[in-house]
Amino acid sequence: MANTIRKLTLEGIALILAVVAILVPFYFALINSFKSSAEAAAMQIDFPSRFHILDNFKIVIKEGRILQSFTNSVIISFFAISILIIISSMAAFVLQRRKGKASKIIDFFVLAGLIVPPAVVPTLWMLQRLHINNTLLSVILIQATLQFSFATIIYKSFYSSIPRELDEAAIVDGCSRFRMFASIIFPLLKPVTVTIMIITGINIFNDFMIPLYFLNGMKNTTIQLTIYYFFGKYNSDWNLVFADVILVSIPPLVFYLIFNGKIISGMTAGSVKG
Repeated sequence: MANTIRKLTLEGIALILAVVAILVPFYFALINSFKSSAEAAAMQIDFPSRFHILDNFKIVIKEGRILQSFTNSVIISFFAISILIIISSMAAFVLQRRKGKASKIIDFFVLAGLIVPPAVVPTLWMLQRLHINNTLLSVILIQATLQFSFATIIYKSFYSSIPRELDEAAIVDGCSRFRMFASIIFPLLKPVTVTIMIITGINIFNDFMIPLYFLNGMKNTTIQLTIYYFFGKYNSDWNLVFADVILVSIPPLVFYLIFNGKIISGMTAGSVKG
């Protein structure tokens, strides 16, 4: 009984600390997005003397090119995830079904992709040689590559719950390997595919560094980079900065709240072998 009470107490404290750690910064950004530039610069959490909600958010949407930047972020996320799902699902299937020295070596490099940080200069050099530098296509390919290791490992774990007898039965019935994968195996991947789409989609949509390094010009700006529009060399409009932060945070937050259950079910779907 005492252990149960102690456990519940610790869990309650951890939950309170987590809620405080999340809500306090959000409240700080939200309340300062309602203030004037001078009041927001004071970095206080008190209510503004006069609310500037419509004015601040109107300026951010117009001058921050929010709609165009949001469109760029959606385009990058959509095509990067599409490429990622196709390539990683097929690669994981081969790695899980075929055992040998080559598979072990490839597994090592896939795992290394989660550990080794990306190299900016060689990547930039390669993009310049391919003549796709400073384009949305370059960022799409980079994002798909960066998420490849994670998606492949998750897919490979899920494949272990699909019996090999299913593959053999399809081959005996005359299916080619590609048709077997596309028509029989891939539809079984729906739970884990949804999970990968949500997790990688949020990561790509929220990414700040890759677009900063590889995209130049206002027409290629992603939504995470719009915050730069309100920073000056000698002065910053902190009320607009915080308003931009709130707008940027809404899409992934809503997306996560809606599909949170899908993430959990997909992550645990392949934990038990069938």
